[in-house]
Amino acid sequence: MRILLILALVFLHYGSVVGSDISPFMGYVGQENPIAAIVISYVLFFAFAAVPLLSAISGFLFFRSAHSEVRPDFSRLWRKRLKSVVLPFVLWSGGYVAAAYLAHLIRPSLFAALFSSEAGATALTLLDAAFALTDTPFAIQFWFLRDLIVTMALAPLIWLAVTRIPLLWTGFLTLSWLTEQTFGLFIRLDIFMFFNIGAMMAIYRLDLTRLDRWALPLFAGFLLVVALRTVAPVLIGAESERTLELMSSLLRLVGVMALWSLAGRLALTGLGEMLRRYSGMAFFIFCAHYPLIMYVKKMLASVAPPSGEAGLLLNYVASIGLTLALIGLAAILLNRLIPRVYAILNGGRETPEKGGVAVQG
Repeated sequence: MRILLILALVFLHYGSVVGSDISPFMGYVGQENPIAAIVISYVLFFAFAAVPLLSAISGFLFFRSAHSEVRPDFSRLWRKRLKSVVLPFVLWSGGYVAAAYLAHLIRPSLFAALFSSEAGATALTLLDAAFALTDTPFAIQFWFLRDLIVTMALAPLIWLAVTRIPLLWTGFLTLSWLTEQTFGLFIRLDIFMFFNIGAMMAIYRLDLTRLDRWALPLFAGFLLVVALRTVAPVLIGAESERTLELMSSLLRLVGVMALWSLAGRLALTGLGEMLRRYSGMAFFIFCAHYPLIMYVKKMLASVAPPSGEAGLLLNYVASIGLTLALIGLAAILLNRLIPRVYAILNGGRETPEKGGVAVQG
């Protein structure tokens, strides 16, 4: 599921439709070229379930050997995550900012907001860009790893709360999440909230196969909720921001249940086998896809300016396809030429398969 969810994030981070200043994050609000706007918004809202489910999987894996009576060996768990999460986060996120600084030296107008004091840049601005101390980083996907690191640091609190006051804790987290609290610790509460859900599933050995028979109805319901959220702005008005936010929260909850329950069925298909073959690249794709996809999108638009519904959708598909192809080529070359570097950048996953692709989970 992880590589499928990370591929969904690549689609999500395509961002605005080329030639339009209206963000697909709003949904369909009557944009020109409605088919392209609706399709891109629909896929984006579908991908809203990716971060919550990735967080739940992370919580489940972190606590999979734990139970309510014996305190987990947090030192061992933290040491393992230093290699698989913390070190790659520092190298990738810091590396993007270093590359931006080199571009700024060549052309001072580039990224001036990060590096020029005249444009308002401060030491905190730079630290946030690199390591997301208080705000979203330069490479926006790394807010996920930043909040995941903070969440894992709070693992003893999570274990105590989940094992001693599970219902009260879950209710408190859900209310906090719905009201968009951050407690001054998180960029968003999504990671912490769903990591706790995954932890609860692992600690209490919840039988998730009970959802299998409901997989298809849940997935159909999720697709319907995504469709409603996509067109909701024209049905209830774009000014109904709180209602739209609650709909987005609902589709995340339904998406987590639907996609997790679907995983068992998907694993038995040809698509599931293909995804499993390349699953070891998931972390590398996550780290490498942004801001690459933005430059690929702009480059394709300058070479072949899109026009009409077909042109916009072609740019959408081609941008994502070319981005993934470039990342795949980079992963294969790195793994063949400097496998130790690739392993570090890929969170410690270094087992090669035919073609030089890492497959270890």
